[in-house]
Amino acid sequence: KPIIITEAGWHNNATIPHGDDTLQVRYVQQLYTQAKASGVSMLAWWPFADASGSYTYNSGLVTHAINGSVTLKSAYYAYAVFAREIAGATYVAEIKASADAKVYKFQDAKGRTIYVAWTNPTDLNSVFGSAKYPYKDTTRSTTISLVGTGATVYDAFWTQTAAVADADDGRADSRVRVPINGNPKYIIVEGN
Repeated sequence: KPIIITEAGWHNNATIPHGDDTLQVRYVQQLYTQAKASGVSMLAWWPFADASGSYTYNSGLVTHAINGSVTLKSAYYAYAVFAREIAGATYVAEIKASADAKVYKFQDAKGRTIYVAWTNPTDLNSVFGSAKYPYKDTTRSTTISLVGTGATVYDAFWTQTAAVADADDGRADSRVRVPINGNPKYIIVEGN
């Protein structure tokens, strides 16, 4: 039987603990990547628009309609990139890079090998935070090694952040070393 997830999301309301634009963008990429890798047939971000009123969490990808207009949030643009670049791709495998790194490999119809990679928080008490343990970003930077001769790295909005070649680390070994952190990266690898 197919599995669908009818409500998933995160808020960007900075006046409530554990919410901001960075976390909401991260959750768009992480939730949809892991759902696709798990074979989930459908994942719905809830709500699409901020509910407003007595519901204080601004979890929408767009703001609540004020005078008939809405504002597209950063998370909306991250969602659009995922839908454009990964939604039609085929999941290949999860790559074990390190204990706190998540690396997922996809192949798209254009023949591109695309990885989605990030590091998880190292302090599990602060993942969501609490009154006793307020949220703090404990993700770390690390470098992952992928088979290939070159890689182009993109952020959540498909802005190129790096280009890496096989011998950049002084070794020509058909591997590229790509730095990652808590903000998921899209990595297109050539020559693998």
